Amino acid sequence: NAWYDIAPDFYLQNNDVKHVPFITHPHNEILIWVIETGVVGVLGGVIISWIIINGLIKNRFKAGLSMLGVLVPIILHTQVELPFYLSSLHWLLFVFLLYIVFKGVGVHFVNINDVSYRYIFLSIPLLYIFGMYFLYHSEISRREIYKFVNKDFDNSTLDKSLVNYYFQPDAERLLMNVLFYSGMKHQDKMNIQMYIGWAEEYIKYMPDENIYEELSQAYEVMGQEKEKCQLLLQGVRRYPENIQLNTYFDSCS
Repeated sequence: NAWYDIAPDFYLQNNDVKHVPFITHPHNEILIWVIETGVVGVLGGVIISWIIINGLIKNRFKAGLSMLGVLVPIILHTQVELPFYLSSLHWLLFVFLLYIVFKGVGVHFVNINDVSYRYIFLSIPLLYIFGMYFLYHSEISRREIYKFVNKDFDNSTLDKSLVNYYFQPDAERLLMNVLFYSGMKHQDKMNIQMYIGWAEEYIKYMPDENIYEELSQAYEVMGQEKEKCQLLLQGVRRYPENIQLNTYFDSCS
């Protein structure tokens, strides 16, 4: 969203730059963690990087160089994708490689006392049960959304997916979409007003061009011309190549 706040002025000053499509996050592991964790994440990253570099230096030259060669591919991958953010397998692989690095410099790991061991041992079944329930609930939610979109819309609900941590945003977006089109079709101003309330908040952190189009239509039905034109001005600045938004905006002139 920060990019879309400055993008219009950037494009005006750089006419030869091609407009990028809607993006939700940078494909860079370092940038995504900086954005989400701020200064704390930056300091943590610097400390971890220094510890790794120091561990490589303390190994013999050939061993350290070999270990660096093993780490480089996954480190380079973090610059063009989000392997750690998206994949537990990459995390486990990277941690295993770091274990090899620090084992070579004689790092001794802290022994766990009996009391701590019991707590850890008891927590494993609980974590397993919680994890399996989450996966089960997520699968039920996925099927619910699939049925809602592709099969039996009239007899489908989104009850499970609306309370699922992973699928809740998608289910809410679908429900609001239905509310919008139903309200527009039947000129149901109560449904349209509910959609407007949701869309105004949603667009603050997810400036989706489809939401701009729908919200501008909702404003028009409700007779909120000032809000419609302000929204379209913002939408056209962010998405100057969107024909629909430009067409709607022409009515404001």
